[in-house]
Amino acid sequence: MGLALFTHLELPQTFIGLILLILGLFLATAKDGIILDKRNNKFKKTIFFLGLRLGKWKSFERFTDIAILTGNIGLGFYRFIASQKTTTFHSNKVFEVYMLTKNHRERIILKRYKQEEKATISAQDLAYELGMELNIFSPS
Repeated sequence: MGLALFTHLELPQTFIGLILLILGLFLATAKDGIILDKRNNKFKKTIFFLGLRLGKWKSFERFTDIAILTGNIGLGFYRFIASQKTTTFHSNKVFEVYMLTKNHRERIILKRYKQEEKATISAQDLAYELGMELNIFSPS
């Protein structure tokens, strides 16, 4: 009887442990991205997890423009020095290449660069390959 009770109590702990293991693996190995199928005018926002590409194909026919938007990616953290709490913020400028609808209200990020030159070349290449126009972001 004691053995059966021990096994019965162990089952929920094992189940919770497996769920936490799978969640941990996902958080440690998952990456997001986008796959473009130029031939069929489709794209798929994906999550790469353990060699699988999870996502749904969608048409990009309503997207007409390519644009570069700039932004900052920052990293904030706390430091404790002599019982004084200080916040340090490091910021890095990034250049993001987006696919936009005609009115620029909808956008899909395609690539992110730290250097403006690389973003410009990539945007020009993508606009040419996808038959879209390289424009300045201006929602209407």
